[in-house]
Amino acid sequence: IKSETVVKAYISRIEAVNPLINAIVENGFDRAIEMAKIADKKCMESEVSYLEEKYPLLGVPVTVKECCSLAGFPVTLGNYWRKNLRATENSEVVQLILNAGAIPLLVSNTPEFCYSWESNNFITGRTLNPYDQRRIAGGSSGGE
Repeated sequence: IKSETVVKAYISRIEAVNPLINAIVENGFDRAIEMAKIADKKCMESEVSYLEEKYPLLGVPVTVKECCSLAGFPVTLGNYWRKNLRATENSEVVQLILNAGAIPLLVSNTPEFCYSWESNNFITGRTLNPYDQRRIAGGSSGGE
């Protein structure tokens, strides 16, 4: 199966569900599709053993918790006074998964400063439980 197909399937599902649960801070869907095309090209042109060693996550779609700094995306930590702040570089953990070939789809919602038991803040609001929208998603990774 091609990475582009998987990424598009994830995007389709995210677009269907997110209006109900409010988990996304900002998406990078267009960029993700382009990255998937590049991953598919690498798969066609490279030896499997090389790809397994160099890119163990090649073509795998991932989401990034907003506080983890994905370059170019918001990094507000859910704080109103940081509402216009964007990451200028990737955090170390994000860079590691990118180097391994993962494809970031979006940054997800968190509580303010990741300091609550529910993902709710004054910028993006509350993330709801996907199984019961009367409930919260829970945890500082509720958007994930």
